[in-house]
Amino acid sequence: MGPGEVSVPEWGFRLLGGVVATQAGRQRAVPPRCQSLLVMLLLDARAHARNQLVATLTPDLGRQQGRRSLSRRLWLLRDALPGLPVEAKRDTVRLPREARTLDVETFRCEAATMAGWESAIDRYRGDLAPECGLAPVDRERKALRARYTELARGLAEHLVSTGELVRAVDLMSRVLQVDSLDERALRILMRSQSELGQRRDAIAAFHRFGVHCRAAGMTPGRETTVLLEHIRHMEAPPSSDSTTDARLTGDLRAADAALERGELALARGLLRRARGDPGGRSHRRLVEA
Repeated sequence: MGPGEVSVPEWGFRLLGGVVATQAGRQRAVPPRCQSLLVMLLLDARAHARNQLVATLTPDLGRQQGRRSLSRRLWLLRDALPGLPVEAKRDTVRLPREARTLDVETFRCEAATMAGWESAIDRYRGDLAPECGLAPVDRERKALRARYTELARGLAEHLVSTGELVRAVDLMSRVLQVDSLDERALRILMRSQSELGQRRDAIAAFHRFGVHCRAAGMTPGRETTVLLEHIRHMEAPPSSDSTTDARLTGDLRAADAALERGELALARGLLRRARGDPGGRSHRRLVEA
């Protein structure tokens, strides 16, 4: 390795969307029976006490039987991923951080700064290790999902403010696939679709959300139902010869509604499209005030 070059670990792991292992760029199959053990070792690179791993992985087994089960899982892991530098001692097990890359850690680093938000959002392929039902993993899964949806909503609101409504629709559709009960994402989606003239799609999105709500014993919030009624009663699309004037009127009307809701970013985005019109400029001064 030459001066200034960075050594890349031979092993790489993805846990977002499913457990995937690669060795020198080639994918390796991880047997289902040892996936939970691997996930535990990856999420926490510190040495794990064997007895604690036994209690987490096989809580229904006694200590001795559980330790034998852990030894079998370790053997399966090493057999499936030969050369993986697992440090298994009498009382502890560890997979050193420097021996592998992990998408979860990269996601966290990217999510820590605004400049990395888009990369973090793209990296999130789905829930953390959905194959693994362990309680510690489930807690981490929920935390990562919450961080992803937070980033995605923030980016979508920025996209709306800059008039990139198609990208906002795509992003919020992805969020709702991850968390079907994210009502803020639904409202951003519906507003973006209605601004694009996709009122039927916005209404259909609400009804899909309603199905998920009923299954969870919930009902849509008032802000969401008010938005639905607003979209339902919007004017029909204008004819081609009056498209410009109707669009300006629609932008200003939607900007007024956004101002009433306190959504300044959305209002600014709508008013950017009205630049050059006296009415647009007067509204814009109101927003900037």
